[in-house]
Amino acid sequence: PKTVGFWINVFPYLTDDEGYNSFQRHFRITLSTFRQIAIVLWRFANGVGIWVLEQTLGVSQGLVIHFTDRFLEALLDLEQERIKWPQGVQLTTVIQEFEHGITGLEHNLPNVIGAMDGSHIPIHPPINNSSRFVNRKNFHSINLLRVVDSRGRFTYIYAGEAGSVHDARVFYRSSLYYEISHNQEQWVPGGSYIIGDPAYLLKTYLMKPFPDHDSLTIHERQFNKKPSSMKMCIERAFGYLKGRWRILLSKIYCTDLERIV
Repeated sequence: PKTVGFWINVFPYLTDDEGYNSFQRHFRITLSTFRQIAIVLWRFANGVGIWVLEQTLGVSQGLVIHFTDRFLEALLDLEQERIKWPQGVQLTTVIQEFEHGITGLEHNLPNVIGAMDGSHIPIHPPINNSSRFVNRKNFHSINLLRVVDSRGRFTYIYAGEAGSVHDARVFYRSSLYYEISHNQEQWVPGGSYIIGDPAYLLKTYLMKPFPDHDSLTIHERQFNKKPSSMKMCIERAFGYLKGRWRILLSKIYCTDLERIV
């Protein structure tokens, strides 16, 4: 009955373009994989809502969500290949580039294998326990831990902690902390270390600036310029990421927190 009603009462009054789009939506004709990926990339690059895609591309909101989920699942399968901790020759290269200024930074330090920082990804308030996701800047977020190398490439990411969780605690809950704690020589070998901000505790493998206060000596202030400058790798990397994928500039609307992560 629905099919008969559609053809008799609706289809004759549609233009060619409207008829084609309605036909696809009505009979759930699947778009090619290429077009599905194109829709998701267009959504990510322009940062538009799924309702805008429905109006401009003639694809239902449900299909946009479905295409996005499929795309992200496939992308996650490639995570281990694309986001890798530096080892061997690559590790040596990263240390040399951090030390000798190939990164274009004003200040440099020896034996650095990565720069680490947290970032708050804005989200719409979840239905349950929304207060847990309010961060120190008073907006709802997911706390993202990231490490980048000398060229601003992500070598580690950890997402999922609520915005109210302190950056140091996020690190202690991450797999990176677990791996370093159980096999430091494999992850941070030979006196190398990660650069972090003052939020983290000082470790043999984690260097941070001196706490910023009036009693710092001249040498301490001069030293602080180096890790602060090297952390620009992170800001630059995330700036590039947000510039390319503008969806990161707006709040993520999703009631299922597992899907957000």
